[in-house]
Amino acid sequence: MIIECPHCHTRVLPLANNICPACRKDISDTTGVDPNLASLVVPQLANLPPYCYSCNSPTERYVKITETVQIGGDSPFARFFLIVMAVITLRPGVWRSLTEGKKSSVTIHVPQCERCAQSGKPKPHHIDFEGQAMIFIVHKEFRDRVHRIQERGT
Repeated sequence: MIIECPHCHTRVLPLANNICPACRKDISDTTGVDPNLASLVVPQLANLPPYCYSCNSPTERYVKITETVQIGGDSPFARFFLIVMAVITLRPGVWRSLTEGKKSSVTIHVPQCERCAQSGKPKPHHIDFEGQAMIFIVHKEFRDRVHRIQERGT
């Protein structure tokens, strides 16, 4: 069964000894883990509710997060890496971007209250340039709000 690791928030199939293959920590040992956090995939055009992603308090403040990657850069190492990734993943979009040498950007507007803003701008846990989405570590109640919005929208 695929689960979210409470330590690294990666969705994984635990190893036989209940170890996360991503971070190598025991999934059943939640010592020091914040039980209020979970990962959330946020598509670029997502309509996020007016609650802070981090603490779930009401807010009208949204922060623009833009991440850009140059596909097919000038560095020989970067070009080799991208060619290997294109071959391994067999994703035509990666190969097409590599050969065309384009930039790929993802922009998300994340709600963040003033109090949480004091600790810095939201940082994505992972960026999916091809899927045009970012994964953020968010408050579980915020994630649940987003899921309810998504369910009503379908």
